[in-house]
Amino acid sequence: MTTFGDTYARSLERFGAVLREHGTLRLSTLGPAGTSSEHAAGHLRERLLAAGYPGPEVVLHPTFGAVLDSVTGGRSEVALVPSAYRDATAFHWHPALRLLFHFAHPTPAYGLAARQGQAPDRTRLRISTMSEVSVLYPELCPPALRDRAVDWVPARSTMDAAQVLSRGDADLALTNDHGRHAHDLHWLARRPGAQIVWLLFTSLPLNTPPAAPASTDEDER
Repeated sequence: MTTFGDTYARSLERFGAVLREHGTLRLSTLGPAGTSSEHAAGHLRERLLAAGYPGPEVVLHPTFGAVLDSVTGGRSEVALVPSAYRDATAFHWHPALRLLFHFAHPTPAYGLAARQGQAPDRTRLRISTMSEVSVLYPELCPPALRDRAVDWVPARSTMDAAQVLSRGDADLALTNDHGRHAHDLHWLARRPGAQIVWLLFTSLPLNTPPAAPASTDEDER
């Protein structure tokens, strides 16, 4: 009977075979510098170098859509995507991609941030955030702000959310600790990072059969 350990060991062996064959890979993930995705890519690079493999060349993109275009268009060999990404299915179901490897790694701390020396004074709060992170707001919202209406200001990444706040286009931001530090923000509330499973997709050929084509009604008759 195949165990989870056997399955993971085969996945790791397959990843190693790709590295031995292709050497340094171009790895696309979400930027800019300081995102949780870049943090995870750095962790993967360190682990590979420690194991004697070449570390990937990390290429940062403004959106996960651009990450998908890069790996399917041949401009990078692998894409790193968090399992928490809302549209990760676009990678899973893409006919040109295969799941090469996965690993668990925590994100930095997340929190609700404000500009230094400024407290939100609007009746309606403008909060910059990625849609995936907006679910943290009820947990992080201070009691004094719980009666305020909220207008969400879309951000492409946690770092982008911090930047939107720093330039005055929002009153608060849901961001990570890298974003808070990079833009000199302060926490109104924070929480520890989450243990996330990171997915590594590739367009390179693997020794696994491709997905079977979709059947039609005529195929089944």
